Amino acid sequence: MEVAEFAQNITFRLLQPNTPRPSGFRALNKVARKAGIHLEMWMTRLPEDQEEMQRRLKRACKLPRTSTFAIGAIINRAVSRMPDQQAYLNIGVGQGFTLFAGMSGNSHKKCIGVDDLARDTKPRNDFLRRYLRLRSPQHRFWEGDFRDYLQHEHEGQLGLYVFDGSKSYDEQRQGLELAEPFFGPGCLVLVDDTNWPEIREANLDFMKHSRFEYRSLLDIQTPRAGHPTFWNGLMLFERGQLKSSAGFALAKNLRIRTQRAAA
Repeated sequence: MEVAEFAQNITFRLLQPNTPRPSGFRALNKVARKAGIHLEMWMTRLPEDQEEMQRRLKRACKLPRTSTFAIGAIINRAVSRMPDQQAYLNIGVGQGFTLFAGMSGNSHKKCIGVDDLARDTKPRNDFLRRYLRLRSPQHRFWEGDFRDYLQHEHEGQLGLYVFDGSKSYDEQRQGLELAEPFFGPGCLVLVDDTNWPEIREANLDFMKHSRFEYRSLLDIQTPRAGHPTFWNGLMLFERGQLKSSAGFALAKNLRIRTQRAAA
């Protein structure tokens, strides 16, 4: 099963992505954990390989995180299906969940994490300790600003790009535009926190003004951050072919008019 079909056929027990999380859910989850039940994993129904994915992500799901098992499963699946010459690049690793979700069971795949962790010593040390324990020779972490990495360090095609390094429209656009030259054919782009209007708008504008066609695979919003399905919203899109000259000219003209209107 291809990644698009896999992601689009994830379903849930108890709560749907558009269902508000009931009060007391976190307390219930803690009680279930003590009883050896991972409620979030139980709620999430993958279209295939449920037990294998639970095994792969069990350790990562124990980390402090602002993500979910379902998102981790999409990442892991995408990395496992990447051509060997392509890489998974995760900008904004935080405590490591999204990076480790891609690394787990994929020791032969190129996985790269980028983050500037210098300001927060304990989370930095915790992440690096886990990373050094879990990595393979194909896995790499680069500490610093994502702009420096994309402009001066990165080499090679990307098969999956997860950008979680922004809370503003401008940074979101920049993170996508700087990475796009490295997107290989069929590269998947996953962005979370798309409940926030500025992040969602930046993604849509990026696709509209790009030289490439993009196919939207998932565009899901949740009632609020912390939702056990797709947390704070999720978009997944796939790079396609170059736009036709007429289509690209139209997109360019629209961009110019938008910039003039804003000036």
